Amino acid sequence: MSALVLPADLPRDTLLLPAEKWQSIRGHLTGQQERQQRRQQEQEHELRRRAVSAHIRRDWPRDGQACACLTARPHLDV
Repeated sequence: MSALVLPADLPRDTLLLPAEKWQSIRGHLTGQQERQQRRQQEQEHELRRRAVSAHIRRDWPRDGQACACLTARPHLDV
């Protein structure tokens, strides 16, 4: 179970709220944290995707040269 981080600016009487209201607040905060985590994962994924694209562009053969991995004959153990 993940930890719920509560904002420091919650009113002092928050603990006096009915259980239903507290659950609503808790659900809202949990949803915010999940959305923030999802955005962070999407940003990391995009950075990885860009790095791979840059690597491919940099290393892909130019001027009609064939890449060694594309021209090498695989060894078949029969």
